[in-house]
Amino acid sequence: MRTLVYDTWLDADVTFSPDGKTVASGISDGTVVFWDIKTGELLPPLVGNNYEDTDISYSSVAFSPDGETLASTSRDGTIFLWDLQTGKHIWTIETHWGSIYSIAFSISVLIIKFLHGIIITSLVGYHVEIPNTVLILMQKRVYIETTIPSSYYTLRTDEGSLARQRLTRQWWEEYADRFILTSSAAVLAELIRGTGEATQARLDLLEGIELLPITNRIEQIEQIYIERLVMPKNRDEDAQHLAIASFHKVDVLLTWNLTHIANPNKLNFITQINRELGLPTPELTTPLNYLERIV
Repeated sequence: MRTLVYDTWLDADVTFSPDGKTVASGISDGTVVFWDIKTGELLPPLVGNNYEDTDISYSSVAFSPDGETLASTSRDGTIFLWDLQTGKHIWTIETHWGSIYSIAFSISVLIIKFLHGIIITSLVGYHVEIPNTVLILMQKRVYIETTIPSSYYTLRTDEGSLARQRLTRQWWEEYADRFILTSSAAVLAELIRGTGEATQARLDLLEGIELLPITNRIEQIEQIYIERLVMPKNRDEDAQHLAIASFHKVDVLLTWNLTHIANPNKLNFITQINRELGLPTPELTTPLNYLERIV
């Protein structure tokens, strides 16, 4: 076994060259770094342009099958192509399809994975042929927070609670099957702590839904939210739900918690902190926001 060392944080996945002799990765200043597998030594890097308005932080790198070209992707959806014979940056492709999570070559085709789908596009002279681009959309993932099943089976009879119940049930009937629904053990634990005859019905509503694991990193993110005052200390479960959804790159966090989660006044701050942590921010919304779109 050989350990490959670099003196700063690597932003991109590592990938092997087709001949198996080289490993490549990317760093935040737009540089692609290489190691010789046999010796473990660093090879001359590829130094990118300094784009002031581009998030140059790389998310993925990939070699072409012939080993002559390398593609690197930035988190803002930009693809850079490099000539490995000359070490020069030869083309920039701005996709405008959002963050790129991985990229792969297949002869003259690029396969690009985004948050919401996969794009397969042909390359002709390093130009993206848009007419030959195929976008395969994937279902969005929605994190069901505790207030959703609680509202679906609310025992309260005030006007506001009954309105949220009606809207939650309408959303569930019209939208639930359009998404991949997720939740977590944290939601189940909150529901179990509840009292009243509706507890089991609320738990049953989440039966069969994917429960996202709660890792040590999620607990660290949760504490950062609290320390940065984006979430209150006495409501640590709110911070935990946001940390779970952000860490697992869920598209939407569905909630009726308008004070601490789906609060427009907090969105920019949450987004800023998540960006610092290298995390996407899910859409923080309520069932009403979906239903208003079709009114």
